[in-house]
Amino acid sequence: MKKLAAIVIFLSVLNSCNNDKWAEYSEPDFSGNSEAVYLEQVDSAVIAVPEKHYNIFQNCQIYHDSLLYAVSWYDEMRLSLYNLASRSFMYDILLDKNTSAVNRINNFMVASEDSIFFTSFPKTGLVLVDSRARKLDTWIDDDMVISPEMEPGLSGGYAFSTAAYLDNFQYDREKKLIYAALSPGSAYDQIGSPEVKRHGIYNTVTRKWEKIMAPYEGVLKYKGDNVYFYDMHYTYQLVLGDRMYVTYPVDHRVYVYDINTGKLVMEKEISPSCAVKFAKPLDPSLCSDEELNQLRKTTAYYGPVYYHPDVECFSRFYNLPHVDGKDSEMAVIIYDRDFNIVCEKMFSTNIIIKLVPADDGLVALLTDPYDADNFVMVKYKICQK
Repeated sequence: MKKLAAIVIFLSVLNSCNNDKWAEYSEPDFSGNSEAVYLEQVDSAVIAVPEKHYNIFQNCQIYHDSLLYAVSWYDEMRLSLYNLASRSFMYDILLDKNTSAVNRINNFMVASEDSIFFTSFPKTGLVLVDSRARKLDTWIDDDMVISPEMEPGLSGGYAFSTAAYLDNFQYDREKKLIYAALSPGSAYDQIGSPEVKRHGIYNTVTRKWEKIMAPYEGVLKYKGDNVYFYDMHYTYQLVLGDRMYVTYPVDHRVYVYDINTGKLVMEKEISPSCAVKFAKPLDPSLCSDEELNQLRKTTAYYGPVYYHPDVECFSRFYNLPHVDGKDSEMAVIIYDRDFNIVCEKMFSTNIIIKLVPADDGLVALLTDPYDADNFVMVKYKICQK
């Protein structure tokens, strides 16, 4: 009986500590804005989509600041290519199940104009195709098994967390390494288990995982058994050199890892002036799907961290809490190399479908709900004052 009482007391103390840490991490701490740079609109264009194409994109990638690759929610086997310089559609990369090994596009990553990775649904594996959708290589489920010794939480199955943002999948052409964010069991990670390591380094030549690293930190680490809506459990990553920058939709901080050791070497609070405290997660045994959806709708959240090499700046966007009857708003935050805020700009998000990183700034893709034949590209450059 005494042993049981001791366990109850221990769990109570642990829960109290978690609550205290959650409160600490969920509260923003704006540290100032030097306003050393600004965002200037330098270009805009209306781009027509071909017949039987959609102008709302699931994901986009701008390659070499000139080519826009885009896949729509409604096109299961088609990747479309647009030329931003000529403001025109170029061609489709049409995938065939028999020749490409892709069953349905989950996501993609352009390594070069003639080397494009696809994650396929419902399989875990990867497919590499050329610009004509011809299969170059595949990494099937058996090639990508994660052993229990590396991470027991992923050894029973996992998915690449690419459904939200392309930055969760990066390829180092020189080292032939893939850096990927991972979710146990499914990309729809309902529980958001804090102890599971969620970032992997995969060697495409040896077909082995070299390292699994970085469990949750901050808000998601200390949420306990409570849950947010599943996509609020996603983790973002950006790899530059020997550093991996990890961020989360519901966390004000950036967590920096040494990819050689897998160790956390720095964390920093980088919230903008408009940031608010995050809503508390819900008890999964008591909340309904409607309540989780409402939590998702009313909770502010961050996008991933981007890097802009031409100006040596990072950026991140922050979607403010949605208020019925008012336009939705987004803050775009620019940081220097040390993650000090150097610019903060507000945008209305009612018609922005995507914010895509470029080497020297950002490209906003906009649509008019009454015009299904076009989308608008607006380029913002990061400029020094």
